Amino acid sequence: MRPPVKALARALLGRLGLRISRAPANRFDAIDEALALLGRLGLAPRVVIDAGANVGQFARRARAAFPAAHLHLVEPQAACAEALA
Repeated sequence: MRPPVKALARALLGRLGLRISRAPANRFDAIDEALALLGRLGLAPRVVIDAGANVGQFARRARAAFPAAHLHLVEPQAACAEALA
């Protein structure tokens, strides 16, 4: 019995150190899923540091996933300060 094509492709790519997985087209879209997974695994941070906060995109997602955590946003661009306030 021959292995299914998907299993064969995974095995061949695995030898090259590659892996195929389904993921959002944009890496930032996976953050909500990753934070939710961390929560399901029991992670409950007291502090979340968003270094390079820009205008707070990650901070909003982190707040939704970990509402009890204190957020510290670090952003050197003065133009972003109003959005972060």
